[in-house]
Amino acid sequence: MRKWMWLLLVAMLWVCPARAETWRVAPAGPADFSTLSAAVEAAAPGDVITLDTGVYDEAAETFPILLDKPLTIRGEAGAVLDSPRFQTLVRVEADNVTITGVDFQVRKWGIVAACAQGMTLE
Repeated sequence: MRKWMWLLLVAMLWVCPARAETWRVAPAGPADFSTLSAAVEAAAPGDVITLDTGVYDEAAETFPILLDKPLTIRGEAGAVLDSPRFQTLVRVEADNVTITGVDFQVRKWGIVAACAQGMTLE
């Protein structure tokens, strides 16, 4: 009986889902990343990315920012995504993407959603 309990415990630990990571992005300060593009690329599905106050523009960012996995992006007050002229700001190619608290400066095309079931923008 004990042998089965140990096997069950090991099996439960093996199948437990991984915890989501929280990544911090700051354009001009110490953080995990200095650009949202780099944070999105490194993030795993289900992770949370927090944008510090600042402008995220073409000087450092790669546009469009491709969201190809379910992520949550939360902006602090004053977090601004500023797209170049005539370029898409964000391209969503995953379900269950959430973006909250981010101001968008759009000069032609904003968000293109190729797949957006469960997408939330606040």
